[in-house]
Amino acid sequence: MSPQALCRWAAVALAVSGVSLAVGLILHPMPPYSASVATSQWAISHLFWWIGGLAGMAGVLGLYLDQRQHVGTLGFVGAGLATIGLALITSAMYFEAFIVPSVATRAPELFESFPAGGGWEGFLAGVLASGGLFGVGFLLLAITMFRAGMMPRMAIVLAVLGGVPFAVNFLLPRPVAILAVIAFTVGLLWLAYALWKSHRLVAGADG
Repeated sequence: MSPQALCRWAAVALAVSGVSLAVGLILHPMPPYSASVATSQWAISHLFWWIGGLAGMAGVLGLYLDQRQHVGTLGFVGAGLATIGLALITSAMYFEAFIVPSVATRAPELFESFPAGGGWEGFLAGVLASGGLFGVGFLLLAITMFRAGMMPRMAIVLAVLGGVPFAVNFLLPRPVAILAVIAFTVGLLWLAYALWKSHRLVAGADG
């Protein structure tokens, strides 16, 4: 597969990630979560987040590969940390989408304090650490992309302003989380368009 084709697929992945994460938040039930973890709404919302995380990993790697000669070691570290953080978050979303609803149906008392207490403190700490890892990595990658100047700088700013807090959205008031995911989604869609357009133009020039 050519570099142009890889970057186009990365652009598609960025767009899918942004939209999926936004839909997941819109569909996510309101607390207390003990009343909703066994519902299909819970499963579907986390399914969208799982898809968004998977697509996000491909998108982040594509952004780095497209600019690897310009973002240097710091960009490599940032992309790596962001991808690892997304991989861990995606694992948690898989658990919440496919496993939690079934377990909650059979043992609802296990989820009376989910996810902040009742034995779930380790799970919460892991999700927080994963979100923090993504946030730090994505911020580092964004700084190097901003300096490189190959992507729209406003798109990078929006993605950072939305993506870093969205990584720990469950700690935020819902209106703030919604604003964060809107900014993140707009930023990712903008970056996806810029990535796709730049390689479409290159391909056209080569042809």
